[in-house]
Amino acid sequence: MNICRNNHEDIRLLTEYAHDHHLATDYHINETPMLEQDEHFKHLYENPTYLRPQDWRATDELIDWIIDKN
Repeated sequence: MNICRNNHEDIRLLTEYAHDHHLATDYHINETPMLEQDEHFKHLYENPTYLRPQDWRATDELIDWIIDKN
């Protein structure tokens, strides 16, 4: 599962389902591209999946929850 800024609830639901049915899960963090790209990178705010600094706390909480489920 690819953890994005806009799918935390989906990750929780899929993790619960997998846990209840003894299915393995695999997680990935959808990191934001390097921001120090001058004017070449213009899609930070157009892409709803990139994790931004303001999303880090909620993402940390999600990861802690996933670890606790394990």
